[in-house]
Amino acid sequence: MSYGVGFALLCLLLTGCNDVLFKRYSIGGHSKGMLIFGVGLIWTLAQWSLAQIQETPIEFNNATLIFGMMAGVFVTISNLLLLESLRHIKVSLGATI
Repeated sequence: MSYGVGFALLCLLLTGCNDVLFKRYSIGGHSKGMLIFGVGLIWTLAQWSLAQIQETPIEFNNATLIFGMMAGVFVTISNLLLLESLRHIKVSLGATI
């Protein structure tokens, strides 16, 4: 099996898990802010770990701070909208995104 097929299957598996997680969380009545915080925390730790493994210094200059803040706002808004939309539709469509 080639790497491309392996990565595609892994992506399909993780997308299905993400779809089920978002659908269950949106129906359960839990705080959306805690989910967004948890996702952000996991991504921050993953990026920090990758930077440590690759021995890449983490820089906080003006350009990275502005870009990071803008990206964070847009990702947060999109995830909140996704959670809200999954709450109102009868089928789970997160995997098609």
